[in-house]
Amino acid sequence: MSRHSYRRREKPLSTAELRVIGMGHRPLAHKLAAQYRRLVGEDYFDRAFVQSEDFFTDRLYFPVSARLLGSTVALLLTLPRPGRGRPRKPSTEAALKLAEEIKSVRKVANIIAATTGEPPDQIRSRLKGVKRRSKKSG
Repeated sequence: MSRHSYRRREKPLSTAELRVIGMGHRPLAHKLAAQYRRLVGEDYFDRAFVQSEDFFTDRLYFPVSARLLGSTVALLLTLPRPGRGRPRKPSTEAALKLAEEIKSVRKVANIIAATTGEPPDQIRSRLKGVKRRSKKSG
């Protein structure tokens, strides 16, 4: 029998379950960081080293309890994902704002095309694609 008092779960937690747990840990994130600082040592977190590229490539080994590591993983899973894909063109953003006031996609495309010099058909197809994707997602 192991010397640890906890029992291993038969089924591992899903990512969604870990996110729910992480949301509970969010208000205590500063305490979690303080525990890591105590484990590693204060001098490892000096400003010059943390801002350098070596901070992410330097391998530092120190013992961490499974509970502390699990809390950290759950907390990190609650962070927003980085933006995906290529950013929209400024003309597409302007067309989306204008489309909220004017309901005709063709009129919006003609107005934006007059200011940017882009073909109205391209603006219209981009605007339709954005609207179509937003309807699918929500």
